[in-house]
Parts: sequence; structure tokens; C-alpha cells
Amino acid sequence: MDYSFKPSKRQIYPEVHVDNFRDILNYTTLHFPNKIAFCYKSNPNSHDYNKVTYKEHFYDVKNLATMLLKFGLKGEKVALIGHNKYGWPVSYMAISTGGKQKQSSLMINLLIFLRISKQERRQILIF
Repeated sequence: MDYSFKPSKRQIYPEVHVDNFRDILNYTTLHFPNKIAFCYKSNPNSHDYNKVTYKEHFYDVKNLATMLLKFGLKGEKVALIGHNKYGWPVSYMAISTGGKQKQSSLMINLLIFLRISKQERRQILIF
């Protein structure tokens, strides 16, 4: 049986080919720079939302990736532990896209969920 991807003949939007997260960041920044990518409350009791555009998100990711590499984390495992907040996707994308333009990530992203035990976290970090 052939499982290769075949685009639908009834496409609503044009298909965009991306190979990695860096391509996604570049595409959305180029095509939708001023559209809102994220909305979040900095204070749960507030009615105000912080809005982040795709362009702002791109620079947040780029700046964090640059700092991680300056800290000497090239080729290292980077554990990401945290709550569901704006800093989480920024951190994940920075770790996943850090490195030279045409290379894959130079850092290894370890996703660790807060709901697992300390012993399970320790085992993941030791691998």
C-alpha cells in the first residue's frame, strides 16, 4: 500500500513545504510579520492580554538561541521544564533551531513534564 502524501484537490490554502522549525519561523515572519502569533495574560487576574506578533516571536527565539550558544551549550542536552506559558514555546523553538543556518539543531531538546516524579526527571536527565 502506498502511504505517500497526496495533496487534496480541494485545497483551501496553498500548500507550503517546510523541513524544520527554522523554516516555519522564517515563513511566518516573512508572510505574517504583524499578525498575532500568541496572546497571553501576564497576570491571571487581569483582563488584559499581551500580544506577540510573528516577527516579535521570531526575534525572541533568535535572541534566546544566540544566548544559549554564547553560554557554550552547542551540542549539549538542554532540559526544558516549565508551565504552559509564552516562554515555553520560545525556549523550545530556540533550542530546536539553535545553530548555523543550514544545519540542524546544535542543541538537544529534552522535554520534561512537571507532572512526572522527581525520580523520572532524574532518569531522563541522566541518559
